[in-house]
Amino acid sequence: MRVLVAEDELETAHAIAELLSDDDHTVRIAGDGRATLQMFAEFVPDLVVLDLVLPRLDGMSVCRAIRPMSHVPILVVSARSSTFDRVIALRSGIDDYLVKPFDADELRARVSALLRRAARTHRWQHTCVGDLDVDQRLLTATVHGRDLQLTPAQFRIVSELAMSRDLVVPVQRLAAASGTRLEGRGVAVHVARIRRKLATAGASNVAIETARGFGYRFVEVQASAAA
Repeated sequence: MRVLVAEDELETAHAIAELLSDDDHTVRIAGDGRATLQMFAEFVPDLVVLDLVLPRLDGMSVCRAIRPMSHVPILVVSARSSTFDRVIALRSGIDDYLVKPFDADELRARVSALLRRAARTHRWQHTCVGDLDVDQRLLTATVHGRDLQLTPAQFRIVSELAMSRDLVVPVQRLAAASGTRLEGRGVAVHVARIRRKLATAGASNVAIETARGFGYRFVEVQASAAA
């Protein structure tokens, strides 16, 4: 598995990397918050080990930037030990919290537990509807291998529809999932653009169906009907 370690203390970062490498994980280290986000996009890790006190961009800001685009497990390893810090972190999308100094075996056990939990939910990260293939871990939506070039908001709308295939998703839920301040009309505009991108990519057996006054759903259709 790929693990990204976001830690500005080099000794601690290398100690964590060595422990996880011994468990056959591929590890990359980022020394500040902005480097973490850049490496996250390039490396596409299966898990992030995150310090809260990072230069350039703090750990909580890193988490808030990652969460709208990925459900990757995030394990905080921090010297902050108060209940308040833990509660705020967990409410902000952190999956687990380990206080420094930590026991090596406990770190490895927590990483393994988070990866097992993520593996059980992997089926929700990769969804196919007709010709459309949506991969939430890689943040891609493709038709016959061709990337649809969706905006972040459009990708989140497509992901929400794909996970609820054949079920109507309310406009309000799509607006919330988009991560923007969209209202009904804004969602409709995005859906229209997604439909055009699907058609341009040659999707022949998947369509976004409108449930007037309520929402939208993905349906598989006969090729002639989708054309």
